[in-house]
Amino acid sequence: MTNIIKKLDAKKDRDLLEKIYKYEEDIFKSAAVGQYNIVPFAKYGNCYVIYNEADIISVVEVIYSLNNIAYFYGVSTNLKYRHLGFATKLINFVLEDFKNKNIKSIELTVSKDNENAIKLYKKFGFKIFETLDNEYFDNENRYLMVKNI
Repeated sequence: MTNIIKKLDAKKDRDLLEKIYKYEEDIFKSAAVGQYNIVPFAKYGNCYVIYNEADIISVVEVIYSLNNIAYFYGVSTNLKYRHLGFATKLINFVLEDFKNKNIKSIELTVSKDNENAIKLYKKFGFKIFETLDNEYFDNENRYLMVKNI
Protein backbone atom coordinates (compact mmCIF):
# COMPACT_ATOMS: atom_id res chain seq x y z
CA MET A 1 0.00 0.00 0.00
CA THR A 2 1.38 3.40 -1.00
CA ASN A 3 1.60 6.20 1.56
CA ILE A 4 0.94 9.73 0.29
CA ILE A 5 2.13 12.93 1.96
CA LYS A 6 0.56 16.27 1.11
CA LYS A 7 -0.66 19.69 2.16
CA LEU A 8 -4.43 19.67 1.89
CA ASP A 9 -6.57 22.07 -0.11
CA ALA A 10 -9.83 23.10 1.59
CA LYS A 11 -11.87 22.57 -1.61
CA LYS A 12 -10.10 19.74 -3.41
CA ASP A 13 -9.41 17.50 -0.40
CA ARG A 14 -12.76 17.54 1.38
CA ASP A 15 -12.89 13.74 1.55
CA LEU A 16 -9.56 13.64 3.40
CA LEU A 17 -10.56 16.50 5.69
CA GLU A 18 -13.68 14.56 6.66
CA LYS A 19 -11.59 11.47 7.41
CA ILE A 20 -9.19 13.57 9.49
CA TYR A 21 -11.86 15.11 11.68
CA LYS A 22 -13.36 11.66 12.34
CA TYR A 23 -9.91 10.19 13.03
CA GLU A 24 -9.15 13.03 15.45
CA GLU A 25 -12.42 12.58 17.31
CA ASP A 26 -11.34 9.00 18.06
CA ILE A 27 -7.93 10.13 19.32
CA PHE A 28 -8.50 13.52 20.95
CA LYS A 29 -12.20 13.33 21.87
CA SER A 30 -13.36 16.85 22.85
CA ALA A 31 -9.94 18.35 21.99
CA ALA A 32 -10.22 17.36 18.31
CA VAL A 33 -10.28 20.07 15.65
CA GLY A 34 -13.80 18.97 14.81
CA GLN A 35 -16.22 18.97 11.94
CA TYR A 36 -16.79 22.74 11.91
CA ASN A 37 -13.14 23.72 12.19
CA ILE A 38 -11.20 21.36 9.93
CA VAL A 39 -12.08 23.16 6.68
CA PRO A 40 -11.13 26.63 8.04
CA PHE A 41 -7.87 25.09 9.29
CA ALA A 42 -7.08 23.94 5.75
CA LYS A 43 -8.27 27.19 4.17
CA TYR A 44 -6.78 29.80 6.53
CA GLY A 45 -3.98 27.75 8.05
CA ASN A 46 -2.58 24.49 6.76
CA CYS A 47 -3.38 20.84 7.24
CA TYR A 48 -0.70 18.31 6.31
CA VAL A 49 -1.27 14.57 6.18
CA ILE A 50 0.29 11.21 5.45
CA TYR A 51 -2.35 8.69 4.43
CA ASN A 52 -2.90 5.55 2.44
CA GLU A 53 -5.92 3.84 0.95
CA ALA A 54 -6.93 2.42 4.33
CA ASP A 55 -5.90 4.96 6.96
CA ILE A 56 -5.03 8.46 8.01
CA ILE A 57 -1.48 7.86 9.28
CA SER A 58 -0.22 11.19 10.60
CA VAL A 59 -1.55 14.76 10.69
CA VAL A 60 -0.16 18.23 11.46
CA GLU A 61 -2.50 21.23 11.63
CA VAL A 62 -0.97 24.70 11.59
CA ILE A 63 -2.34 28.17 12.23
CA TYR A 64 -0.44 31.42 11.82
CA SER A 65 -0.22 34.69 13.71
CA LEU A 66 0.02 38.09 12.07
CA ASN A 67 3.62 38.39 13.28
CA ASN A 68 4.87 35.34 11.33
CA ILE A 69 4.63 32.74 14.08
CA ALA A 70 3.36 29.31 13.11
CA TYR A 71 1.51 27.31 15.75
CA PHE A 72 1.25 23.54 15.53
CA TYR A 73 -2.32 23.16 16.73
CA GLY A 74 -2.29 19.40 16.37
CA VAL A 75 0.31 16.74 15.69
CA SER A 76 -0.86 13.15 15.76
CA THR A 77 -0.06 9.70 14.46
CA ASN A 78 -2.47 6.81 14.21
CA LEU A 79 -1.76 4.27 16.99
CA LYS A 80 -0.99 1.44 14.58
CA TYR A 81 1.67 3.54 12.80
CA ARG A 82 3.44 5.01 15.83
CA HIS A 83 7.20 4.67 16.29
CA LEU A 84 7.70 4.08 12.55
CA GLY A 85 8.97 7.56 11.68
CA PHE A 86 5.79 9.00 10.15
CA ALA A 87 5.57 12.04 12.45
CA THR A 88 9.24 12.78 11.72
CA LYS A 89 8.62 12.50 7.99
CA LEU A 90 5.56 14.75 8.14
CA ILE A 91 7.20 17.42 10.31
CA ASN A 92 10.14 17.48 7.88
CA PHE A 93 7.63 18.00 5.06
CA VAL A 94 6.00 20.88 6.98
CA LEU A 95 9.37 22.51 7.72
CA GLU A 96 10.29 22.25 4.04
CA ASP A 97 7.00 23.95 3.12
CA PHE A 98 7.77 26.71 5.64
CA LYS A 99 10.85 27.65 3.59
CA ASN A 100 8.40 29.30 1.17
CA LYS A 101 6.81 31.36 3.95
CA ASN A 102 8.18 34.15 6.12
CA ILE A 103 7.93 32.15 9.36
CA LYS A 104 10.12 33.42 12.23
CA SER A 105 9.29 30.73 14.77
CA ILE A 106 7.05 27.76 15.47
CA GLU A 107 5.22 27.21 18.74
CA LEU A 108 3.29 24.26 20.13
CA THR A 109 2.00 23.01 23.45
CA VAL A 110 2.46 19.49 24.72
CA SER A 111 1.47 17.66 27.87
CA LYS A 112 4.34 17.52 30.35
CA ASP A 113 3.69 13.76 30.54
CA ASN A 114 3.99 13.13 26.79
CA GLU A 115 7.66 12.13 26.81
CA ASN A 116 7.62 10.67 23.28
CA ALA A 117 6.28 13.89 21.76
CA ILE A 118 8.69 16.06 23.76
CA LYS A 119 11.60 13.92 22.54
CA LEU A 120 10.34 14.22 18.93
CA TYR A 121 10.03 18.01 19.13
CA LYS A 122 13.45 18.40 20.75
CA LYS A 123 14.91 16.38 17.85
CA PHE A 124 13.67 19.18 15.56
CA GLY A 125 15.20 21.91 17.73
CA PHE A 126 12.14 22.88 19.75
CA LYS A 127 12.99 24.10 23.25
CA ILE A 128 10.77 24.27 26.31
CA PHE A 129 9.97 27.97 26.70
CA GLU A 130 7.63 27.86 29.69
CA THR A 131 5.15 25.76 31.62
CA LEU A 132 1.49 26.60 31.07
CA ASP A 133 -0.69 25.75 34.05
CA ASN A 134 -4.22 24.58 33.21
CA GLU A 135 -3.85 26.00 29.67
CA TYR A 136 -6.94 24.27 28.31
CA PHE A 137 -9.03 24.34 31.52
CA ASP A 138 -8.47 20.62 32.03
CA ASN A 139 -6.17 20.77 35.07
CA GLU A 140 -3.30 19.53 32.90
CA ASN A 141 -0.02 21.41 32.80
CA ARG A 142 1.65 21.72 29.44
CA TYR A 143 4.91 22.95 28.01
CA LEU A 144 5.03 25.73 25.48
CA MET A 145 7.79 24.68 23.09
CA VAL A 146 9.36 27.05 20.58
CA LYS A 147 11.60 26.61 17.55
CA ASN A 148 13.19 29.72 16.06
CA ILE A 149 13.81 29.58 12.33
